[in-house]
Amino acid sequence: MYTTPVKTKLLVRIKRLKRFSIIFSLVSICTFNHAKVNYTFSGAINLTDLKNRWETFDNPEIMPRFGYSAGLGMEIPVKGTFFIRSQINLVAKNYAFNTEDFYGAGTKGYDRYSVLYIDFPLLAGYRYKDFHVFLGPFADYCLGGTNQHKLEYFNGMSDNAKVDIKSSESLRRHLREDEIFPLERQFFLDAGIIMGVGYHNKDYSLDLSHSLGLINIFPKDAENNYRNEFPLFTRVFTLQLNVYL
Repeated sequence: MYTTPVKTKLLVRIKRLKRFSIIFSLVSICTFNHAKVNYTFSGAINLTDLKNRWETFDNPEIMPRFGYSAGLGMEIPVKGTFFIRSQINLVAKNYAFNTEDFYGAGTKGYDRYSVLYIDFPLLAGYRYKDFHVFLGPFADYCLGGTNQHKLEYFNGMSDNAKVDIKSSESLRRHLREDEIFPLERQFFLDAGIIMGVGYHNKDYSLDLSHSLGLINIFPKDAENNYRNEFPLFTRVFTLQLNVYL
């Protein structure tokens, strides 16, 4: 099977991220296996935006939307002031495109995406009194989602559909992407860096974080020409409550 240079570069990045996560986890377990482990239940709200590099394209306006997350995790104290935190979360990243004039002059509409990921962050943090800062990588895999598609043409006709983003047939049929982007399927992997600050006491911690996606999530097409030309990267602000169990 032929592998494009872009795909090869992406696979190398993914392998490096996996290798770093595995090594970091093993070192943490071996070094801190006798330390007290604090288990947590987490709930959060988030606001997802998308960064694009569409310089030569009359692109639709990107509209951030609120989402949510919930999960379980653990914190391992290190010498009192440092800590390691790992979690498994279900995260809804929601965003939308204002497609006015995108499908032709005089058209109005939007595409509202609701995408569910399983999220694996691995963070290192530092505590100072009742406050803390943290930084680390994350890797997300898309479990599924929908696109609420609405389009009104200048002649009064309309097109409304709720599209399964994991179905390439549904994606092409309802969004008419064969006319614009010959797409095959949604791109399912997201990964990058998380940084944040927070407050903590003996019962809970409250965190405000910002994640920077480093992987292009634009849907795949046959040759990845459009994917390479119109990259999209997630930018997620999250307010998260972690309750110590």
